[in-house]
Amino acid sequence: MDHTISQTILIIDDEYYVRDSMAAYLDDMGYRVLSAENGRAGVELFRHEAPDIVLTDLRMPVMDGFGVVRTVHAEAPFTPIVVVSGMGAVDEAIRALNLGAWDYVSKPILHFEELKITLERVLERARLLQENLAYQQNLEKLVEERTRQVQASQSRLIQAHKLASIGMLASGVAHEINNPNNYIAFNSDLLTGIWNDALPVLSVHADDHPGFTLGGLPFDEIPATTERLLNGLADGSRRISTIVSQLKQYARPGSDACQPGFDVNRAVTNAVVLLDHHIRRQTDAFRLELGNDLPPAQGAPQQIEQVLINLITNALQALSGREREVSVITFRDSGSGEIVIEVADQGQGMAPQTLLRLKEPFFSTRQEAGGTGLGLSISDSIIQEHGGTLTFESEPGKGTRAVVRLKEVERRRSSV
Repeated sequence: MDHTISQTILIIDDEYYVRDSMAAYLDDMGYRVLSAENGRAGVELFRHEAPDIVLTDLRMPVMDGFGVVRTVHAEAPFTPIVVVSGMGAVDEAIRALNLGAWDYVSKPILHFEELKITLERVLERARLLQENLAYQQNLEKLVEERTRQVQASQSRLIQAHKLASIGMLASGVAHEINNPNNYIAFNSDLLTGIWNDALPVLSVHADDHPGFTLGGLPFDEIPATTERLLNGLADGSRRISTIVSQLKQYARPGSDACQPGFDVNRAVTNAVVLLDHHIRRQTDAFRLELGNDLPPAQGAPQQIEQVLINLITNALQALSGREREVSVITFRDSGSGEIVIEVADQGQGMAPQTLLRLKEPFFSTRQEAGGTGLGLSISDSIIQEHGGTLTFESEPGKGTRAVVRLKEVERRRSSV
């Protein structure tokens, strides 16, 4: 990259060798490099030098990277901020993006080419935003409606960029989870074989030694208990594999082609079974009503299950007591010919202004509890890809109803 006018990058990291290696690489690329060992020193240097990019670690003493992102974004919203933190720290990355970071790279940086591409991308975006800002300022007679349209378009571009970054993170996390899960799956199968071979020997020993125990349990309880534990290991490993597969789908949107048709009631039942523990923990009033003779719906059942898990989980979290109800109902709308899934709760409900923003990326009513605001946005995207709709009805104090409408598979007329 040829820097006719050297651009300045501020590196904030408490690890000397990390700062030194990045500084050496960026200096060779032609950047002017500044560095600071903690967030407070970095903010002071930022205010004095006004760098073109801030590259900051997240976990640091004195002031952490979140404080740096919050301060820099508030004082210079058009200055790109790229956060650097440990591999797989998805929650931290999402939080930093919510606070105003522009992009994210994982540490340790094994391929500096990734850092180079990231910096060039955010610099180009900053240039475009600056040009756009100058253009808006020069158009004195621009009507208010046109101004709102430009701002809305700009916001969608930023949100799309953030979602692309999250997709890259999801792919990396899926890879990191998959390797240890393979060990769990293999070892659980091996342990099951060992146990099956050992059980007859242990049974003979128990017959000769009354009161024989294993792990503090009477031997009479051991076969059933061990079988339950081994089955739990295998089932847990399969669930992890399913989660990994879903993360990969998030990173590669559209890779799961829609099937000719699927049973909506089965998808609903699968989602309810997966959430059985959460349902029992949150409410004594769960109601499931499945419509009779529903036609097959267009789409991929696993993706619809993802949406239903998200909607039911949200409904459970909205409840204020175990006596409050959550209901899931399926039926066919004879008027539109659509298959309808309704998820309703007797929770707190939402104000109209909250309802309008509910499907926006990164908007969450539960940020204090760790909500990222991605669940409903992704769910809405999935339903739209299936040619359906996801809508919400809610009033404060009267609960919320989520309505999914899916197209049924077109019936082909048989030739006579």
